[in-house]
Amino acid sequence: MSNSDPLFIGHWYLEYLYETRTIASFIRMDRGTETGTLATMHAFLRRHHGDIDPYETVIFGPSTSNQVSS
Repeated sequence: MSNSDPLFIGHWYLEYLYETRTIASFIRMDRGTETGTLATMHAFLRRHHGDIDPYETVIFGPSTSNQVSS
């Protein structure tokens, strides 16, 4: 198990969503190889909310400032 494997990152994200029953409005991440799956999943799931463009819910930035905001 590795925190740089996109499948594990995606799995952990889905587990988090299932446990908390909440999804952030925006998610910020770097453009690492492991984050592409997570970005796609987040935008796909946010499209059902209709409050903002799902492609604008993923913000890319340096890894020193990764954060999730509601």
